[in-house]
Amino acid sequence: MFANSNQSSCEDTEKPIIVCKNGLTLPVVQIGDGGCVEIWASDFVESVTDDCTESINLTSSLKIRREGTEDKLSTGITFCCEDLGTQIIDVWVTDDSGKSDFCTTYVIVQDHLHPCGGDPASIQGCIQTIHGEYVTSSQIPVINKLIATPTGDSILWYPVTFNDGCFSSNVTFGDDYTIEAKLDEWHLNGVSGSDIYVALRHILGIEIIDNPYNLVAADVNNDKKIDVRDIMEIRKLILHKDDRFPNNTSWRFFDASKPLEENPFLQDTWPEKIEIKNLQNFISYANFVAVKIGDLTGDVTGKFTDTNIDNRTQGTLEFVVDDIQLVENQNQTIDFKAKDFKNVNGFQFTLNYDAEALSFIDVISGEVNLNESNFANLKDGVITFSWNEFNEAINLDDDAILFSVDFKAKPNDRLGDLITISSRYTQAESYFSGNVLKDLKLDINSIKNTFELFQNYPNPFEENTTIGFALPEASFVKFSVFNHIGQVIYSTATDYSKGNHEII
Repeated sequence: MFANSNQSSCEDTEKPIIVCKNGLTLPVVQIGDGGCVEIWASDFVESVTDDCTESINLTSSLKIRREGTEDKLSTGITFCCEDLGTQIIDVWVTDDSGKSDFCTTYVIVQDHLHPCGGDPASIQGCIQTIHGEYVTSSQIPVINKLIATPTGDSILWYPVTFNDGCFSSNVTFGDDYTIEAKLDEWHLNGVSGSDIYVALRHILGIEIIDNPYNLVAADVNNDKKIDVRDIMEIRKLILHKDDRFPNNTSWRFFDASKPLEENPFLQDTWPEKIEIKNLQNFISYANFVAVKIGDLTGDVTGKFTDTNIDNRTQGTLEFVVDDIQLVENQNQTIDFKAKDFKNVNGFQFTLNYDAEALSFIDVISGEVNLNESNFANLKDGVITFSWNEFNEAINLDDDAILFSVDFKAKPNDRLGDLITISSRYTQAESYFSGNVLKDLKLDINSIKNTFELFQNYPNPFEENTTIGFALPEASFVKFSVFNHIGQVIYSTATDYSKGNHEII
């Protein structure tokens, strides 16, 4: 803004006020055998004001010169190849009464197109997990230069070329630089029930985490210790109760040249920035170790342009549910039963149900102890589950009831058409002894829904024979035997449970 009071009669008692912009970055351009760039005093001015002088007069009075010199003030100044780097300048303004004032700012003279000849200086590096996987994302890294000015420190960001986990940036000799990597997206990447298992065994002292970077990954709430509160936050993320870790970023990055101590929680500060003072090398290296918060088993994928995650499963665990007939407006307990449930340490999955046919009531523990921290009814039609056993793996007989889900049926329908298990929200997988990972699916056990009468045996017979029959559900049955002329020779009537039965 350029302004004044513009009074017809004015007693000028104050100096004009000038405010500079917070620096400029300009490239030199080819001129003959070298390169130069010309700048004007007005290029650096944010505003000038005075109590009497017209704006146009203030603007026309602007002059510039290098800071700390006795150079003649001029409307513009030229910087060439010998001036590459940061140049501090003073910008002056003078009012109609001859009173003057100045502000100090800077210009960074760069040789990005190399008209000055020679190779440019650069900062280069790569970002890898402790397992050697490169991490790629448009958000990282950030390179900035700290500039000391008379009005305080300011930061300039340098453009970075980033490809396949490695980066490079052309910079200027002799200056100080700070390099850091930042990424805070997709918190669930690489996080599952297997990480809860590892963290809890560490807390219980069964199997201690001895890699300092994995200790950082386990401290999801960022309080410099690992306890049950970290487990709770991981579980909430898996169940989609939360979509991020509230007190942490999804990734942390550490200077690869300064390994963390054995117990990083005892360090006063972590080396999450790389400082380069008075850069003198044509190539300076700045490599980072990337830590995915919450991932203790190395499941993370670092390539954000590729959504395919390797399938590391070794088989499938099945839950069995009977395909029962639902009755309108009646509550129905759905039992999820074991099948080959041996050496199981945990599981997680998304249960989908038809919200137009079923209304969720509650989850009931069976052989597997579940509470409200182990499931989440996200919205109509979706329940997420996550459970772990932390001491000994569990072995159960087939058809043992693992847990049950209570629903209220809306219309009459068959259960098998209304529920599925998927990875729609929480990835469907199961965990076994020996760090074995398996898929998880639902087996709908079809039950015949018609009455069946089986052939009697022996046949023919003299005094006794056995007659078998099957009921689709518990029923009252009247059973009669007739001779060849239609006379009743035997009759019985009683209540039977569903399934197979015999009468002798």
